[in-house]
Amino acid sequence: MQSDMTVHENDCCNVLDSSVTISPSVKTLPKVTHEEHKDIAVPERKLRIWQSCTNTMNILLGLGLLSIPYAFRVSGWLIGWSFFLLWAILSNYTGNRLVQCFNEDITSYVHLCTVLWGKKGRIVMGIIFIFEAFGNGVANALICADNVHELFPEFDIIHIKLVSMPIVTCISMLPMRYLGYTSCIGAISSLGLIIVSCIDGLTKRHAPGSLLEPMQTSLWPTNWKLLPYGLGIMCYVFAGHIVFPSIYKKMKTPHLYSRVLLASFTLTTILHGFMGSTMYLMFGDNTEKEITQNILRQSDYSIVLNKLVVWTIVLTVVSKYALCLQITYEMEARGLAQARFLRKFPLLGVLRYIIYVLTSIAAVAIAILFPDFDRILSFFGSALGTVTCIIIPLLCYLKMFWSSISAFQRTLNIGLIVITAIIAMVGTVWSFIPGDLLQQDSAPR
Repeated sequence: MQSDMTVHENDCCNVLDSSVTISPSVKTLPKVTHEEHKDIAVPERKLRIWQSCTNTMNILLGLGLLSIPYAFRVSGWLIGWSFFLLWAILSNYTGNRLVQCFNEDITSYVHLCTVLWGKKGRIVMGIIFIFEAFGNGVANALICADNVHELFPEFDIIHIKLVSMPIVTCISMLPMRYLGYTSCIGAISSLGLIIVSCIDGLTKRHAPGSLLEPMQTSLWPTNWKLLPYGLGIMCYVFAGHIVFPSIYKKMKTPHLYSRVLLASFTLTTILHGFMGSTMYLMFGDNTEKEITQNILRQSDYSIVLNKLVVWTIVLTVVSKYALCLQITYEMEARGLAQARFLRKFPLLGVLRYIIYVLTSIAAVAIAILFPDFDRILSFFGSALGTVTCIIIPLLCYLKMFWSSISAFQRTLNIGLIVITAIIAMVGTVWSFIPGDLLQQDSAPR
């Protein structure tokens, strides 16, 4: 099974590569109609439907699972579930629109943007890719440090982050094929977390942490100022569009990828919705930003079972942390290799290792300066998830099929872009507002 980050790396390696060219046949791509697109034969397909679905699920099941209960807590049942379902439907829609733009000549998300917007499109997507990979690395660093601190509370969390830097830097220098095996562990730890959480809730008789005696919850947000955080986390849950084209291009039956997306988004919605709802019922307004913190602090739960699940999560995020940093290294190195003043640099190999160290230091520094996992996740969901998953796919679709779609479809897609841009701006700004300014008395239930 190919890991989500391995597939991502295949796309990212050539993001800043100036060798990507636009052939004459590719320049005529906007003329491709919907019907013609279905009949295009792409050679060397490998993945079957179930394999494609598994890869897509590996991308969508991740860090969002740990914070989705907190997202429901700050958004309330009504707004939380309404936005969650609408965003899932919208993400599935834009995923279909994105892969509809692909044919034989286009090889990746970046290549599509290069075809439609030239060198500027490639550079913009390159920057987005670097920030996304680096941001995921920071998020994984926070998860790793927070969970290790819960397992060993006698250690200072800042010291844990500092110690993790040289360890992860060394791991990130391993070949990608070794780090790619962690996708199986990641899937097992995600499903294990859901199963163990249900066992904990059903075996504990009294609140907090019990499904037999649920905590008090809210229909509406108890603090409206925190609502953008919850919505940003929900945006992050469905952020996987950058990798969808790679899976689509490797399918044996690419015209069935819409079914893969529907199945994947349906299962993702069910699993995240179930996890968020059950844990919110179990802990109510005491739901932490990372649900593993709630689980480990309950003395009535099975210590061995819960620590085993948390350790699998720690091992997974350490590997993904290293993967994200390795992808960032590669993209930064390729970007620098394109700089004319560095092409004759005598110690270019040494510069590569300097990039390794500096990127690791930057990731740990940000994890120390911005220790709030919910804030980081909400920022990347609002700032990058909305752009790569909603706005850019719809812009590509409009530019490629403008002449072959109806006026209603044009208006609908433009409207979705505008609404998503507003959500992105609000969520991004909110991520930088100091926490003290967001505190207020609870609203009526």
